Amino acid sequence: MTWTASAILMIGLSLLLMTLGLPVAFSFIATDMLGAYLFMGSSRGLEQFVSNMAPSISSFLLVPIPLFVLMGDLMIHTGLARRVIDGFDALIGPVPGRLCHVTIGAGTAFGSLSGSALAGTAMLGATLVPEMMRRGYSKQMAMGPILGAGGLSILIPPSALTVLLGSIAQMDIGRLLVAGIVPALVLVAMYVVMIIVQVKLDPAGAPHYESNPQPWAAKLFAALVNIAPMGLVVFCVSGLIVMGVATPTESAAFGVLSMLLLAAAFRCLTWRAVRAALEGTLRVSVMLDANGSNTTAVAAVAKLQQAAGDVKGRRAVITAGTGPVGVRAAGLLAKGGADVTITSRKAAAPALVDEIRQRFSGTVKAIAMPDSSHAAAALEGAELILNAGVAGVCLVPRAAWAGRTGLRAAADLNAVPPAGIEGIDVGDDGAQRDGVAVFGALGVGGLKMKLHRACIALLFERNDLVLDAETIAEVARELVSPQS
Repeated sequence: MTWTASAILMIGLSLLLMTLGLPVAFSFIATDMLGAYLFMGSSRGLEQFVSNMAPSISSFLLVPIPLFVLMGDLMIHTGLARRVIDGFDALIGPVPGRLCHVTIGAGTAFGSLSGSALAGTAMLGATLVPEMMRRGYSKQMAMGPILGAGGLSILIPPSALTVLLGSIAQMDIGRLLVAGIVPALVLVAMYVVMIIVQVKLDPAGAPHYESNPQPWAAKLFAALVNIAPMGLVVFCVSGLIVMGVATPTESAAFGVLSMLLLAAAFRCLTWRAVRAALEGTLRVSVMLDANGSNTTAVAAVAKLQQAAGDVKGRRAVITAGTGPVGVRAAGLLAKGGADVTITSRKAAAPALVDEIRQRFSGTVKAIAMPDSSHAAAALEGAELILNAGVAGVCLVPRAAWAGRTGLRAAADLNAVPPAGIEGIDVGDDGAQRDGVAVFGALGVGGLKMKLHRACIALLFERNDLVLDAETIAEVARELVSPQS
């Protein structure tokens, strides 16, 4: 395969997967796996891919990234970012498109003080967009400079992306960081020219407004007080690298230290600000789904609720319900108001039942069902049935559930013949059998995969989530509308 065909394949596949809604990280991983298989010797390439995953993300070269992000969070939470904006606001006079120029100036300063483009863009957007819209700026003149200025953090050191790319390419990160300074300044000049031209072509897009004129002495004082001290951070990050005194990792640490010193000098360094900055750097969202137990249980419960409507007051029986899936399903049904019974070959330990009650609340009890011959007695009065037993074991004969008065829905999570609930096919997804809505493993699995994708997407949207069974159930409610 030629290099052009390889490039088209890899880039095209990545774009296709992202277009289909797969998160960027997973799109790249899938593409990398295909590339490893095709170009590195089939299965041996995949083995190499797996063995290289841990070292690639545990490299010491990546240490500057969280430090750069911490610098940006400290700048925002201590109020230093607001001072920078005020300084540029005072320095730039009543020129056409004034707030656009303030945005570019502040964005350039943020780029040299923070390695996070998201932090700078968020700060500029929250601070300047409302003011621009109040002044009658068009959306393109309000949003464009902010998006452009936010992107400067990619070029101006400290740049988290430059560190990441340098570590992947095994290049000198210090030289790469310094190499971004001149292109960034050229880009700043181009932004300024574009704003001037755009204001000339469309004066209504950035209306002129009267501002309080200030003498040059006041402007210089504002710049010296609010902007010039930030030069300490720039020197610690870029200057020390240029002088050959510090490595990128050491300069990043000096940058954090200088930001703390500046905040202390301006008397805006508080424990609340430091804590908020650290949380923004260290906090991550997590999804608790060991062996798929949470998403499987939530999907099964959601299917039963979809068929039966409100489960409150209904008797639900979960056969072989003492495993991870059964316990979570029992808890979720009990939390919804169902009267839940879990079965096992021997009666479940009271400690397990108490644990379910304490976590989820509701009514849960356990009974013994030694084998399938006891299923009919165990299902007496059941309106909902869920089989969570091991694969390839039939626990509920058809005679035990077919035609049973009051039974509304049954779900079998067993995908290996024989079925755990006899008479339910693995592909059933709400089919009616003897007046009962039935769901097979694949029918439940389809919703499970949708749930999994939705939860993974949430992990990329927020960094303050713990996706346990209860939280995943809330996501499921948004995906499934119960039928009455």
